Amino acid sequence: MKTLEEILTDYCGCYGPAFDDKTGKLTPSGESAYDYLDHFIHDLSCLVEGIDYSNIINQLDEIIKTQ
Repeated sequence: MKTLEEILTDYCGCYGPAFDDKTGKLTPSGESAYDYLDHFIHDLSCLVEGIDYSNIINQLDEIIKTQ
């Protein structure tokens, strides 16, 4: 299973680390990649029935909080 950082790097255009080692927060590149992922999931949820956009984003936000 891939980590959120790997997904942001491999698929969402994050160049360099997605998270700052000192703060645990997203780097500017990580934020940009996360925004891309957010919009992508939203668009998929509009296209495909059964994808719960809010639930997915809430879970991703929890992952970010625990970094």
